[in-house]
Amino acid sequence: MRPAEAFFREHFDAQFRANPTLATYVGAHDYDGELTSFAKGSLLADGRRLTATLCRAERLQQDPRLTAAERADVSFVASSIRAELLEVTELRPHLRFPQSYGSHLLRAAHGLIHRDFAPLAERAESLASRLLQAPRLFEEGKRNLTNVPALWCQLAIREAQGGISFLEEKVPQAMKGLPAAPARRLQDALAAALDSFRSFARHLETRLLPCARGDWRIGAGLYASKLAYEEMTAGELSDILAMGERELARLRKEFDETARIADPKASPAEVADRLGKDHPSAEGLLPETRLMLDTLKKFLSDRNVVTVPESPHPFVEESPAYMREWTFASMDTPGPFEKNAKEAFYYVTLPAPDWSRLEAEQHLTFFNRPSLWNTTVHEVYPGHYVQVLKNKDASSLPRQTLWAASFGEGWAHYCEQMMLDVGLGDERPEKERAMFKLAQLQDALLRACRYVAGIRMHCDRMTVEQATSLFVRGGYLAELPARREAIRGTLDPTYLVYTLGKMQILSLREECQKAWGASYSLKRFHDSMLSNGSAPVALHRRLLLPALV
Repeated sequence: MRPAEAFFREHFDAQFRANPTLATYVGAHDYDGELTSFAKGSLLADGRRLTATLCRAERLQQDPRLTAAERADVSFVASSIRAELLEVTELRPHLRFPQSYGSHLLRAAHGLIHRDFAPLAERAESLASRLLQAPRLFEEGKRNLTNVPALWCQLAIREAQGGISFLEEKVPQAMKGLPAAPARRLQDALAAALDSFRSFARHLETRLLPCARGDWRIGAGLYASKLAYEEMTAGELSDILAMGERELARLRKEFDETARIADPKASPAEVADRLGKDHPSAEGLLPETRLMLDTLKKFLSDRNVVTVPESPHPFVEESPAYMREWTFASMDTPGPFEKNAKEAFYYVTLPAPDWSRLEAEQHLTFFNRPSLWNTTVHEVYPGHYVQVLKNKDASSLPRQTLWAASFGEGWAHYCEQMMLDVGLGDERPEKERAMFKLAQLQDALLRACRYVAGIRMHCDRMTVEQATSLFVRGGYLAELPARREAIRGTLDPTYLVYTLGKMQILSLREECQKAWGASYSLKRFHDSMLSNGSAPVALHRRLLLPALV
């Protein structure tokens, strides 16, 4: 075994032991009955392990036996470890982020019930084991959480309600048919988990929230480090911000010009408002989404856009209740090491039962029909679904396992524009095509607003209210989704990754087109890039254009 491969195997096995939920999601099922410990001693031990592994990675990078691809992979692993150490030692979500605990349990449970990777009895045993560890998890949360931002505490209380409902409903539903003895064990474990979850929610509401005075901002220094380690993107933040502001202004100009094609007599804001009103009902949203999948998959083949691995369509389902606060749509695909289960899920968030009619209507504006096509391109064909399917082709453990958001989200966002550029919807009348282009541009404006808001909120004292106004004015969003986007920015500082990654991929595509000459094709570029896994775009450049590095 080559030195790099031995290092990678040892590192990722240790990672899976430390984070069993991650292991379940990537399809490594040796730790399905375990739940991560957030105890101080465990976190310190994990920090020491990561520090030692980083030292090994830095030494290995100097090994002359490494190939260029192995050297790139080692640098990817080293950067990911730096990012994890930054989380543990500086950002410290276990002390400040109350959602950490409930969401961890929910993902740990969800990973065992929604995909049939093993017999029901075996998954039920693992699930019972994880649920029995929930009281320990929530006690760790009670001990750890201090100096929590009030906004995050309020969100965690709301998310806990959705999470408890999810466990109450979905666990019994998914585990029907168990024999009596394992069913009783699971029922007892679920009752213990629910009691501890409710106790934790009460703790948040009665003990933490009244004294929640923490600041959600991370500051310019940590922001720059986070961007450098997670996305391997360095530079002056002022320059990175200026690039995003230029892109926002460019998109805004293109949106206004396209709106005049759609309706020369209306203002761009009026056209955007009309676009938002053309949406399915809450009851019709999922069926209408399902009908798009055949058309998009066929288009990819007909236009030679990308090779789609043989696989059934994902199931289109409502987002789990605990995800409702922070996502409109998402993709859940079997991990790279999953050998048995093939089920993939395209989740779409429906209005909550307790929302007002106005809140439900504003939520559904996001799923206007042209935007729904755009979202399905982003999530499924040829976005995240195709991306993760092809991730299995990557030739190394790091590029199969790790996920750089600037490439993952950058690819999906890039696809939205690329699909229109290669002719999706060209058969429609001019004004209808203009509305579809507006939907793509509005989604691009949303991501560009995220880019600017994330930096300004965390490094320049922009408030949630000011960020909400940016999304309304700059992205033509309704008030409710605009505020949700602003709040997400407090939790996800680097949600610039969509626009940043898209711009990096477009730049790389241009370089490949020049370097490859007559042998270049769009399909070759897409297939070559996706088969290299979800590494940062800087590493894709090293792998695709070694002569230029």
